[in-house]
Amino acid sequence: MNRLSEQALPILDVIEDGVFIFALDSLRFSYVNDGAVRQTGYAQAELLGMTPLDIKPEFDEESFRQMLLPLVQGAVRTIRLETLQRCKHAGSIAVELILQLLEAEQLQPSVIVIARNIAERRQADLSLKREASEWTQVMDSFEDAICLLDADRRLVRANKKFYSLMRIEPAQAIGKLMRDVAHPSGEPVPCPVCLAQEEKLDAVITMEADHPDNPAPGLPIEITVKIIRDDHGAASGILMSMHDLSHARKIEDKLRQSEDRFRSVMAEAPLPMIIHAEDGEVLGINKAWAEVTGYVHADIPTIRHWTERAYGEEAWLVQQSISKLYATTQRADRGENTITCKDGSTRIWHISAAPVGKLADGRRYVVSMALDVTERKQAQAQIEFLAYHDALTQLPNRLLAKDRMELAIRAADRTQTKSALLFLDLDNFKTINDSLGHMVGDALLKQVASRLRECLRDTDILSRQGGDEFLIVLTDIHDDDAIMVVAEKILENLAQPFHIEHYELSTSLSIGIAVYPNDGDDFDTLLKKADTAMYQAKESGRNAYRFHTAQMNINVVDHLQIRNGLRQALEKGGLSLYFQPQISLSNGAVVGAEALLRWQHPQLGMLPPGRFISVAEDSGLIVPIGDWVLQEACRQAMAWQQAGLPELVIAVNLSAVQFKRGDLEQSVTRALTESGLNPALLELELTESILIQDAEKVLSRLRRLKALGVKLSIDDFGTGYSSLSYLKRFEVDKLKIDQSFIRDMADDPNDAAIVRAIIQMARSLNLKTIAEGVEDERQLSLLRLQYCDEIQGYYFARPMPADEFAVYLGANS
Repeated sequence: MNRLSEQALPILDVIEDGVFIFALDSLRFSYVNDGAVRQTGYAQAELLGMTPLDIKPEFDEESFRQMLLPLVQGAVRTIRLETLQRCKHAGSIAVELILQLLEAEQLQPSVIVIARNIAERRQADLSLKREASEWTQVMDSFEDAICLLDADRRLVRANKKFYSLMRIEPAQAIGKLMRDVAHPSGEPVPCPVCLAQEEKLDAVITMEADHPDNPAPGLPIEITVKIIRDDHGAASGILMSMHDLSHARKIEDKLRQSEDRFRSVMAEAPLPMIIHAEDGEVLGINKAWAEVTGYVHADIPTIRHWTERAYGEEAWLVQQSISKLYATTQRADRGENTITCKDGSTRIWHISAAPVGKLADGRRYVVSMALDVTERKQAQAQIEFLAYHDALTQLPNRLLAKDRMELAIRAADRTQTKSALLFLDLDNFKTINDSLGHMVGDALLKQVASRLRECLRDTDILSRQGGDEFLIVLTDIHDDDAIMVVAEKILENLAQPFHIEHYELSTSLSIGIAVYPNDGDDFDTLLKKADTAMYQAKESGRNAYRFHTAQMNINVVDHLQIRNGLRQALEKGGLSLYFQPQISLSNGAVVGAEALLRWQHPQLGMLPPGRFISVAEDSGLIVPIGDWVLQEACRQAMAWQQAGLPELVIAVNLSAVQFKRGDLEQSVTRALTESGLNPALLELELTESILIQDAEKVLSRLRRLKALGVKLSIDDFGTGYSSLSYLKRFEVDKLKIDQSFIRDMADDPNDAAIVRAIIQMARSLNLKTIAEGVEDERQLSLLRLQYCDEIQGYYFARPMPADEFAVYLGANS
């Protein structure tokens, strides 16, 4: 290569590498091949005007000539170096340079340079170094000793833990056979590497061996070996990890001793204790647990068996709480639960449960300990009961009555209703008590309390003030007539003689009534006015009731007129039905009508149901009135159909008294048969109070009604006490959202949230919803956004007589 003829120069153009020739004196390029042009991006003419210093940025002329000096002096034949070469358009590239002196014909003393692009090789070297560095960092982070062997079982690389465990320096180990590294004495020791070398073994192999530095046996290390194979299946290396088990074995021994001590303490502990694992297995119970609950370990092999027997329907909640404990080592769970023992008795336990750790097989486990607080809770409950109840009658005392009255006042504000406080005083009780003794007097008070309870709803509150005085809180009062009905029922019930021992005693009551909000806005004010009204009742001759407000006493006369005139109205056709349309929100069509009872009283004029229904229920007239309403509603619905008007569902309200006392199935059957109406077009509206009276009897009756083919809906939904279980069991078809929520839903976010919740719940149960009392566009828009099915209210139409409704229906078909 030192001599180059002119004929050889063209051959250099086919070389991929860059070839440069420059004169020693001027350093200017006298020749560059095509590879040099491609490599640098400069044209050949540009390069021939340049020197190596122009494309080698790390050299100046002095350092460059100093580098060439050994070559010029003949000390070396070739100079090799790696450097950067400037390119015209792409910055610099890494090149390997080979420089030799050149003797060529017609050339001055020159140097030929072959420049090879080594960018890819450098990148590969960097990648290998980076991978090796990353491998080292990752492997050094492990606590286990890890090493990589080649196919000949020589050590290629290892982490710090390996060298520490083998007590050897990397320089002494790299390249050596593994057996010489692990056993420098040369003694033959069973080694999983030997097993793994067998071609038939491809699985991960794990075995235990003595620690190489341990003079005493029994403190082993765990060795895991995996063969690495190339693309052709040949063994190309072995990956081996070593885990020092000495510390773990010491911990296992201590843990085993600790568990033995714990089980011994647990077995004799005076408090009930149970241990259970995360897979549900009950690992053990102590004697106290078995003695209190009656269950031995065989009865409750799993925590599911225990919770289902002890907690019944709430078992799933307890199981969820327990399952959370297995996932943490820091959380303890405490709470009071009522458990059922094997003999059926119940106990109240304060239970503390906490995760303890892991078993030898890796399962987490929890220890639960119980403190029986049954007697303490019973005593506490008795103390609390006596603090708010009368010891003789077990009725709420004045303190609890005051609290309930305040709750009733808040409820009345929310629902735009009234509440009433009745002050009752037994007439002539002092005479009975003084003449016949306190035992007879106490027995009389108990019987009076029992009779008073019979006159009230579940939502009303009866309390004893002391002596012969009682208080009654009436809630959810829509009109004053309802208060009169209760007062008259009490006087009538108390007029019956009492039989105590061998005495037949007669007594009566004087009742004073104060009404919220008419007579006051707090308990003390209402009590004072009810007391005053009670003395007015006594002055009027006793066995009477009086309202504090004079106008309400005048209303008592109206009440008597209503009761006397109602029977005549039923017999002489004084009752009539009005109809209010029910509109589908999806298409605006009239899909139903609610039948509403009206009474044209000869003196008082047209009366709405609120004025006389409570009187009808109290007198028992509600049953024949309800039968008449059913027959007339079905007859009218069929008459509209025969007149060519569209079919629609007719909704009829059912009274709780009618539902309880009347032969409702027979009444419905008769109304449908006589009218010829399709049962699917009759909808019976039930109040929530009906559903909570006697669930099983109500369920049986509703199923018989459903068998007739009629629809069932719940009226005024959201104001009563029905639950989701009732909705599922009673198979209702529709919920009627009470107008008290609709009225303010556009301004009150709480009412809006309640309406939204009712609609969403109904949709999830496949029930329809209808909103009553819709009176403006804002309410309508909100209901449409919530996907309410139907609406009813003054915004569309007021209740109207049958003939007017027919015209309305024809115009809106």
